[in-house]
Amino acid sequence: MATTSEDSLLNQATKTIIHLKNEIQKLTDTLREREALLSGLMDVSARQSKRLASFTASMQDTVHWDPRQLFPVLFQHRTYVGIQGNKRRLVRDHQLAWKP
Repeated sequence: MATTSEDSLLNQATKTIIHLKNEIQKLTDTLREREALLSGLMDVSARQSKRLASFTASMQDTVHWDPRQLFPVLFQHRTYVGIQGNKRRLVRDHQLAWKP
């Protein structure tokens, strides 16, 4: 026959085992949720990778277009009046430290 101290140890061990089984179940559920989320993200990543590859291929087939070649008059140097202290002077685009 079991003594009172053995019964209390057995009850404590049983409670610990039940608690650990519950923790394992919670962790298993959390792991499944995260695996499902990761799987979804991997699918999105694969689709985006395919789209980027398609865009890259499309960009390689494209010729760079410079609007200054078609409309040179619109892109001529402009002249601004620069004020420094009490003096005014004409300043060209290429002389500006900042661009408007």
